[in-house]
Amino acid sequence: MDRGPIPWSAINAYAQRYSLVDDDFDRFATLIRAMDQAYLAYFRKKSEDA
Repeated sequence: MDRGPIPWSAINAYAQRYSLVDDDFDRFATLIRAMDQAYLAYFRKKSEDA
């Protein structure tokens, strides 16, 4: 299964749905991007080790 980063549109749609704006949105987007990068790095390493 191919994995890629969470699309910006999905992050933005979630934030809009839950009324995350201004600093809350910035914090949310930063955290999601960081967790997404860690997730992708984990599976990249896992596939290299296989």
